[in-house]
Amino acid sequence: MDLSGPLLFEVASEVCNKVGGIYTVISTKAPVTVEEYGARVCYLGPYIERKAAAEFESRPASDLLSSVMKELKERIGLESHFGRWLIPGNPYALLFSINSVRDRLNTLKSDLWEKYQLPTPDHDHEMSEMILFGFAVALFLQELVKQKENFRTDQTGSLNGFQHPIGEREIIAHFHEWLAGFGLLFTHAWGVRVATIFTTHATLLGRWICASGSTTFYHDLPKIEPDREAGERGIFHRHLAEKLSAQLSTIFTTVSEITATGPSLFSFSIL
Repeated sequence: MDLSGPLLFEVASEVCNKVGGIYTVISTKAPVTVEEYGARVCYLGPYIERKAAAEFESRPASDLLSSVMKELKERIGLESHFGRWLIPGNPYALLFSINSVRDRLNTLKSDLWEKYQLPTPDHDHEMSEMILFGFAVALFLQELVKQKENFRTDQTGSLNGFQHPIGEREIIAHFHEWLAGFGLLFTHAWGVRVATIFTTHATLLGRWICASGSTTFYHDLPKIEPDREAGERGIFHRHLAEKLSAQLSTIFTTVSEITATGPSLFSFSIL
């Protein structure tokens, strides 16, 4: 395998953290991703100790990752854990302890409002946790880009670096669902030079409408006013985070053609 190719980071809230459908999608495609990218792929997730104990095996990080992790620990206080995700394919995983940066939450919420006019209500605990996770991911990508030119590939094919300095945007960050989208938003706001992919497995608004008992969702789509509909259902802040992630990504994808119907009519692809 040509190790001078790009690095791929798969970013999701359910890396080493089984909750539901996101875990199923990213874990079942991991063997194919590892087969194609080898040691150039790493999964980024939140460190949840009780979950990590069951499916994460700590390993020594390579020179490049060790250097990035050390710098973020010393400069920001961000704690991280590197190792293998114990699923088929055994991909590398880097997990961030979001409690180590919790004191920055209010500032991060203010930044999101100033940059994107994105509301982040205090009652939405899950959103707050994902803002911290996104901040950690963006910090990591920013520092990785800064340090990458100084490293070279070793003979084992590990993530020590590359035979040639990585060109601009030869780091790919793939964000899964709105929960991981805050990493994309911070990365974009800070001007971090990485290529970004945002994938929605199903839109938030579509889930809520269907969960309410609608049997004519796709028939009614052209008549839906998404922002108003999301506001009436109390999820406008989450809907906007998802919409911004789709709009600001380098590439926006869905998991199926039918799933793509919602975002296209919800104006996700229009800046």
